[in-house]
Amino acid sequence: MYQRLLFFILLTLAACASESEHEKNQKRDINRAEQTEDVSLANESFREFYKIFSSDSAYQVSHIIFPLLVETYDIDNDGFINSTMDRKEWGYMDFDLKKPYILKTESAIDTIKINIQMEETGVFVDYLFTTVNKTWMLVKVVDKST
Repeated sequence: MYQRLLFFILLTLAACASESEHEKNQKRDINRAEQTEDVSLANESFREFYKIFSSDSAYQVSHIIFPLLVETYDIDNDGFINSTMDRKEWGYMDFDLKKPYILKTESAIDTIKINIQMEETGVFVDYLFTTVNKTWMLVKVVDKST
């Protein structure tokens, strides 16, 4: 008799556990959908920002956090050297690139990484943008060129 009761209790607990696992999966799926929607909205606002950032030198410099963090790959030591760049050192960068450049984008809700590569040259630079006070800003450059 006790064995049947114990079996019934264990079966009930297993069913409850699988229901809660199902609920967890549903919540995770909903969160992913919401994050995807947030990223899409971020990408849309970033596209508008990036168009102006790429074409207007005054706008560009006003949307960079100085001193700008710069990481440069040191091939001799197989590591990165950290430095900063002042406003005076920054030269206007035309981000509206054509061939032979390759432009790739990775995004999250409030961060977007633009990767610029130059075909067959070893040039490989990441530009990291994030939102600061609801405004897109360039916050870091990572030069992985070899």
